[in-house]
Amino acid sequence: MDYKSAVNFIVNRRRDDLAAASAFFKRALARDPEFRVAELALRHAELEFARGNVAEAEVTELRRVRDEIVKKRGYGDKLNPPPHCPICGDTGKTRDGFCRCVKKLAIESRSDSVEFPLRSFDEIDYSLFLPGAKSFVEKTAANLKAIADKGADAKRKNVNLIGGSGTGKTFLASCFAGESEAVGRTVVFITAFTFLNLALSYHTSFDRGRADTLAPLLDCDVLIIDDLGTESMLKNVTAEYLYLVVNQRQLRGLTTVITSNLSIDGIAVRYGERIASRLFDRRLCYTAEFDFADIRKIKIDG
Repeated sequence: MDYKSAVNFIVNRRRDDLAAASAFFKRALARDPEFRVAELALRHAELEFARGNVAEAEVTELRRVRDEIVKKRGYGDKLNPPPHCPICGDTGKTRDGFCRCVKKLAIESRSDSVEFPLRSFDEIDYSLFLPGAKSFVEKTAANLKAIADKGADAKRKNVNLIGGSGTGKTFLASCFAGESEAVGRTVVFITAFTFLNLALSYHTSFDRGRADTLAPLLDCDVLIIDDLGTESMLKNVTAEYLYLVVNQRQLRGLTTVITSNLSIDGIAVRYGERIASRLFDRRLCYTAEFDFADIRKIKIDG
């Protein structure tokens, strides 16, 4: 779903809610004599007040009586349904452009936005790790949970999990994604291969929907790219769009998480110093280097 379709969905949903409220109001008037008498008395008093024939205190008292009946019957939200989004009032727009609710709906409706199951930090089985690795993973998990829980308030928003394969990087990223979603943040969790396909699609497309290809990557609260370094290096695409996305997200204070089997130096060599400087800026980024053995081998050999 693109942003325009998301706006239409939100606006139409609000229209349907108001239509349902109107229908409920008519049924309540027809089936609830006490409510009907109170509502009609209030309407008449409001009209007479506008004509100068009734004191405001009388209108206030009649409104209080009507509202008490509404509360007693549980009619409140049925007669006046609150908008799903208090920010835009279900218009889908704010002064800054598309509302957050539009972006969230568009992102979460995409089938490719989350390619991995979202996990919880409580699911980590620390018994799989040898003592030294265990303490490292426990500390890393605690740091990641703190960053995810703080969200936009975290000092170091970006995360790099780098090192050998089979050391739990993707699982920890899944835990970070699950924790982020649990506190209300939008998450896009994709492989480096999917990222490259989206970048290539954007690069080679010239239709009006082109911007929608990368929009979720630029707008989601948390972007996780798994296995960076396994994708192909395409001229004018791979490094260029990775830099574009990472840099734009950093400027906007959004969280980007990278997992990779490459070392810090290996990432700098493959993608260039510009990208490496963005990814590993110690002021803004938390980096955990997994330099222990593949836990799958530990489990088999141990």
